[in-house]
Amino acid sequence: MSEIMKSVGVALGMLKIGALAFRRSYCPLCDRRTLMMKLDNQHVAVRCTGCRASAVTLSLIATLKDLIPDLSSMHVYELSARGPLFQYLRTRAGAVTFSEYFDGVPPGECINGVQCQDVQRLTYPGNSFDLCTSTEVFEHVPDDLAGFAEIYRVLRPGGWLIFTVPINPDVPTIERARRL
Repeated sequence: MSEIMKSVGVALGMLKIGALAFRRSYCPLCDRRTLMMKLDNQHVAVRCTGCRASAVTLSLIATLKDLIPDLSSMHVYELSARGPLFQYLRTRAGAVTFSEYFDGVPPGECINGVQCQDVQRLTYPGNSFDLCTSTEVFEHVPDDLAGFAEIYRVLRPGGWLIFTVPINPDVPTIERARRL
């Protein structure tokens, strides 16, 4: 069974059939025309059936392609080690450094090949990266200003930070870290 059919099957199993819509559209990540799945007619509930990128990732990639069309000479720091954005960067950037935050693991240590980093206290030297990308991370950071200061510190002069955070005042954030 194709990956698209598996995705459709999972979605149909979870939802009423009328809540799911498909349309052909251009995916900036796949870089081709593909089917887009839309749930409950919500603008943020769009997903590419080809690469499975969410509306958030699709928006970030479109912005990235517009601002920096050629990543081949850039050293990118991505605050994740999985997902369509991570895969996109790995195939297009000159170098990609990535990390995750693991509770109770000292920054700089690796778990299954993924380095633990606390964005509030990065272990990288200053001026290390040309670009930093982050999707849906900073809303979980206890001291987001410290996190932004750290990103600024590790970016080279003229470097870019392209990030997303959810804007939905009706949904509480999930606490993933706490300063004790």
